[in-house]
Amino acid sequence: FFFFFFLQFFFFFLQLKLSFFRHRNTAMTAITTSILLLVVSLTSMALEVIAAVDGAAPSSVSPSPPSPLVQWSQYRRFGNHSGYSEKIPFHSYPTAKWVYQTQGVADTSLIVMDDVVYFGDASGIIRALDKNSGASVWNFTLGGSMVATPCVLNDHVIAAGIDGTVYKIDKTHGFETWRSFASAPILASPLCFSTDGTAVIANQNGNVFRYDMSLTHPEAMWFVDLDGLFRATPAYSSSLVILCNDIGNITALSLTTGEVAWSLHINGSIWDAPSINDAEGIMYVGALNSYTLYAIDFTLTSASIRWKYVYPVTVSFGSVTPTILPSGDIVFGAWDYRIVCFDGKTGEELWVYRLGEWLFSSPIASDSVIAFGGITTAVNFISYTNLQSLQVASMGLEGYVMGSPATDGETVFFLSRDGGLYAIGERSSSVAANTLIITAIVASVLLIIAAVAAYICSKKYHSETRYAPLS
Repeated sequence: FFFFFFLQFFFFFLQLKLSFFRHRNTAMTAITTSILLLVVSLTSMALEVIAAVDGAAPSSVSPSPPSPLVQWSQYRRFGNHSGYSEKIPFHSYPTAKWVYQTQGVADTSLIVMDDVVYFGDASGIIRALDKNSGASVWNFTLGGSMVATPCVLNDHVIAAGIDGTVYKIDKTHGFETWRSFASAPILASPLCFSTDGTAVIANQNGNVFRYDMSLTHPEAMWFVDLDGLFRATPAYSSSLVILCNDIGNITALSLTTGEVAWSLHINGSIWDAPSINDAEGIMYVGALNSYTLYAIDFTLTSASIRWKYVYPVTVSFGSVTPTILPSGDIVFGAWDYRIVCFDGKTGEELWVYRLGEWLFSSPIASDSVIAFGGITTAVNFISYTNLQSLQVASMGLEGYVMGSPATDGETVFFLSRDGGLYAIGERSSSVAANTLIITAIVASVLLIIAAVAAYICSKKYHSETRYAPLS
C-alpha cells in the first residue's frame, strides 16, 4: 500500500512539471496513472485487512497455549517483597487502556488476582475492578481510613484499617465474613500465606498477631508484644517472619510459634518493608534519618550487617522497598534523586538513572524491565538490558504515584494519589497503522484533486497566453 502511495507523489510532481511545460497530454496521462495507483493502493489495503481478519491458511501445527498470567496477591507480590514478575512489558509509548477515578486519596499499592484488581483508599473503601475494562465488581466500606495494602488469601480479601480493625471479605461478592479489633491503628500491610490460610498483622503499638483465616471465625494462633511502631509490612523467609520498626529494630520471629529467633539494631527509622534474597540469605532495607541502605546476612539464629551504603544527604523524604533483580542485584532510590542498581553481594554501583526527584513508589522488576511511579512523571519504565544505554519511557497522570505498581504480565497498574487507577499498556500498533493508512488515503485523494486543478489552471493559463492580443 505505502509503495503505491509514495509512487503517487512521483507522478503528481511529474504532472505539475509537464503541465507547465505544455505537455498537457502527457500530464493527463500522469493524472490517470495517479488515479489508477490510488485504486491499486486501496485494493492492496483491502487485501491486507482481509488477511488480518481471516488469518492465514490453516496450519497443521497447533498454536501454543497462552502463557499463564502473573498473580499478584499481596504487597510486592511475594512474602519476601522482591517485587519480581516473570514479565513486565516495556511500553515505548505507554498509554492508559482505561482509567477508574475515585474521590478519595489513595496511598496503597495494588493487588491483581485472576481478572480482578483490588485496592483501598484513604476514605476506607476497598474496590474490586475488572482488570480488562475497569468496571466495578464490588465495593466494601471499612469503619475508617486505610493505608495498608490488602491481600488476597485464597477465597477472601484480608484488609486492615487505621482504626485497628482487621476484615475478612469474600473476594467474589465483596461481603464481610468476619472482623476483629486489634489494639492499635494498623499502617503495615498484612502478610498472607495461601498454603495454610494464615495472615500476620502488625500494629502501631508493636503488637504482632498471626491469625488462622481459614476458620469461619478466625483466631489468633500467637501474639507477640515488641517495642516500637510498625509502619513497614512484615516480610517472610526460611520460616521466619521479619519485622522492622520506626526505631531501627529488626526482629525475626518463628512463623510457627512467634518466638524471637534473633534481633538486630540499625541506625535510622524503618518505614518501608525489607526485601529478601531467599537463595543468598540476604535482607535489604533502607533507614530514614541516617539515609542508609543496609544489606544484612541472616540465618535462623543470627544476623549481621554485610554492607551499607550511606547517602550523602542531610534532608530527604520518603523511602522505598529495595527491588531484587533475577541476577541478585538490587535497585534502590532516590534520596539523592537517583535510582541505583547495586551489586547485591558487594554494594558496588552497577548503573545509575538520574530521576531528578525523590522516589516514593517501590519499583517492580522483571528480567529486563523496571516499572515505578513518580511525582512529575507518574508512570515510568526502564529497560536495563543494555547497561550502556538504558531505555526509558514515561507518561504523566493527573496525580502522582506513591504506591508500588502491580502487573499481570501484560498490563501494569498504577494508583495515583488523587484516586485514579490506571491500566497502562502500549498504544495499539494496529490503531496506529490504521490511522496512518487513513491519512495516506486522504492525502492521495487531495493529491489527485490538486493535480487535476493544476492541470486545468495550466491549460487555461497557456490558452490565455497563446491567444492574448499583441500590444
